[in-house]
Amino acid sequence: MILPGLVLPDDTQENWEVRRELIRKRITDFQGEVCQAPVDLDVEVLGEEDCGSYVRKKVSYMMAEGDRSFAYLLMPKEIEQPAPAVICFHGTNTLGKDIMIAESPETRNRNYAEKLAERGYVCLAPDFFCAGERLAEGELPYDKNPFFERFPKWSAHGKGAYDGARDVDYLLTLPEVDGKRIATIGHSLGGDRAVHTAVYDERIALVVCSCGLWPHFGYHKRAMHATGYIKGWEDKNPLANLRFKEYARELKDYPYEVHEIYAMISPRPLLLTYGFTDSNTNNLVMNHEVMEHVHQLYKFLGKEHHFAHLFHGDGHDSLPWVQEMMYGFLGRYLKGDG
Repeated sequence: MILPGLVLPDDTQENWEVRRELIRKRITDFQGEVCQAPVDLDVEVLGEEDCGSYVRKKVSYMMAEGDRSFAYLLMPKEIEQPAPAVICFHGTNTLGKDIMIAESPETRNRNYAEKLAERGYVCLAPDFFCAGERLAEGELPYDKNPFFERFPKWSAHGKGAYDGARDVDYLLTLPEVDGKRIATIGHSLGGDRAVHTAVYDERIALVVCSCGLWPHFGYHKRAMHATGYIKGWEDKNPLANLRFKEYARELKDYPYEVHEIYAMISPRPLLLTYGFTDSNTNNLVMNHEVMEHVHQLYKFLGKEHHFAHLFHGDGHDSLPWVQEMMYGFLGRYLKGDG
């Protein structure tokens, strides 16, 4: 094995908690200082549509001074209040949050919010900070340069997690939502956000991540070794930040690995799905090692059943059969199904 283990010989719960906080500090220090502060949400309802079994509202609320977010709120008509809620983070696409609310050729297998609302969950589908309706005039989707010009000491991971916490703040204003049963779900960029929001915010009770994170070992080095690829990769990757680029150029190892990120979510329920043929999965052997380390940690914490992972052969996707597992996992821990 290449990666350092999470559980040590003769380990104790107390020792793990100390290491956990040291790992958390490495992650948060690397991802930069939080450069915004919450203000009043100042919620606005911009539209409403009857979708049969649920009502879909378009809402807006403040993330920070001068920073307004836009999202869809899907509220089932027949729910036992307070009900579980799921924040559905979209991946990298031109539609932003719209990909979460309807099936179409471009949104195939991504409309998690629609499907979960039909299953009785309150769903929130927000735009990423550099996508959808949050783009200022003249800005391009997923261009982070305006963000880094404003906040050079922060990171896209950190900003995404901060915004995720504000999404939780909004959900907690709704009497229909059970604050102890709020989950995150997402694919690709959205999966990464689902994980990082839970790393920063203990109010997230459960995480489902599809094709979201990969071992750092080999990931940025692959980009460096592919001639001429690193510049294009930096420009396209919505989570590449200034410090990440510095490490990539110098072939420096990250101060943390992906299994340590997942460890910050333990012992809360966590489901990870990946495609064997996903072009982003550049190191399957290490990905399996990541899963084994995380499994051993959950076992050590007495919550072995709270961790699950699935490798499939359908590439960078979440086909209906995979989604059924994702929704089943949510149902087991948020609704007591099965």
